[in-house]
Amino acid sequence: MAYIIFVNPTILAGAMGKEFFPAVLTATCIGAAAMCLFMGLYANRPIALASGMGINAVVAFTLIIGMKVPWQVAMSVIFAEGVLILLLVLFGLREAVMNAIPVNLRRAIGVGIGLGFIVYVLTKLLRGKAKEVKLLMWIAAAAFLVVFLQGPILKLIG
Repeated sequence: MAYIIFVNPTILAGAMGKEFFPAVLTATCIGAAAMCLFMGLYANRPIALASGMGINAVVAFTLIIGMKVPWQVAMSVIFAEGVLILLLVLFGLREAVMNAIPVNLRRAIGVGIGLGFIVYVLTKLLRGKAKEVKLLMWIAAAAFLVVFLQGPILKLIG
């Protein structure tokens, strides 16, 4: 999970502006620390939480870079999404929606997003167009590779 401390600010600051890297790094660390403490002390669950790669990619690549939405507006969209999720949780609708989606499909969605990054970068690389791939895409693809390979690597080591 520690990779998110560096990947999240790199992706978001790459879209927002490099001068935002320290602020996004700090916010990522504070957010992860606060949520880990909340999970441990309030929820009594030993689960570590941090920013999700999927939403970071949507904000950076789709909203800010792709649709040219100002970063302030993109972040307000994420705030509104958080409020909506909170309301869904409080009224029990989130659990009903999640239970309606099969577990394998939920897992496949995350895997599909990660494989999309990896395949995009590899396709450009194999076609000799590696220079067209922005640094953020290389970082995102590498991060997903780390996530995908950590299980097999841990099995080999352990």
